[in-house]
Amino acid sequence: FQVMPQVPSPPDREAFGGAADLVGLSPGGQEALSVRITGVEHDTIVAFLSSGCLTCQKFWDAFRKPRKLGLPAGTRLVIVTKGTEAESSSAVALLAPAGVTTIMSSEAYDQYSVPANPYFILVDGPTGRVLGEGAAASWSQVATLLGQAAADAGLALDGSPLTRSAPAGRMSGPDR
Repeated sequence: FQVMPQVPSPPDREAFGGAADLVGLSPGGQEALSVRITGVEHDTIVAFLSSGCLTCQKFWDAFRKPRKLGLPAGTRLVIVTKGTEAESSSAVALLAPAGVTTIMSSEAYDQYSVPANPYFILVDGPTGRVLGEGAAASWSQVATLLGQAAADAGLALDGSPLTRSAPAGRMSGPDR
């Protein structure tokens, strides 16, 4: 992923290292939640948003219609906000789209070294590997970044299931 000039660069992950499952609270802050994103059959796009961020509002609105996002089959979207010490739990509860997993977790921000909101991370579920990450101001920018990250990892991101080919780094010639 590349980021816009005014946005901090992604943290230096060694070749986009491992991801971590998410632990936090439900929107509204009443229930403890744990969301597995590693060691699962599907891939996950983790969207780090804030209830008070104007740019994030576009994403909160877009995520109300997840079918219109054009996510690859078998790819899940998870929204993460900071915890109740940094976010209004009632505001997050109002913004959280029905049918999209939303979790309040400052720990996730720390684990992933999220530099800004909105921020997106694509995780390969079976391997738990972060395939790409970055900040964007619109869903079309995110889709472009996700496509680049998937292509770099040897995956197809065309609305069909992410197809795993030879692991990135082992391809050569025309396959690369």
